[in-house]
Amino acid sequence: MSALRFLYDCDPGADDALAMLLVLGRPDALDMIALTCVAGNVGLEPVFNNARRILELCGRRDIPVYSGAARSIMASRGRASIMHGADGLAGSTLPFPTMPLADGHAANEISRIAREEGDCISAPPVR
Repeated sequence: MSALRFLYDCDPGADDALAMLLVLGRPDALDMIALTCVAGNVGLEPVFNNARRILELCGRRDIPVYSGAARSIMASRGRASIMHGADGLAGSTLPFPTMPLADGHAANEISRIAREEGDCISAPPVR
């Protein structure tokens, strides 16, 4: 059985960082082909920096990171810095990332990758 290929759309605070570590630890089962980031737990810049910090920690500089929306288009959301810290990773000491952000906006890349990948597994609609 081949690994499930997927794109991970997230706002890497401590919770998404843990999910990334779990996924990246199982390349036999899960193949993260790209990562898209939006502001959420903290602002957009710390979020895309956190994504790249985790990928570098795991030796996965090959996974492109695309930056997305700097704010929610659906509703105003507060920041979760009280739980996740100002940087979203509770003040971790991971080094600042050196890998560049990938060219392109996250929304456009999600669409492009979905078209290129063909058969996609999608989550049920949020209710």
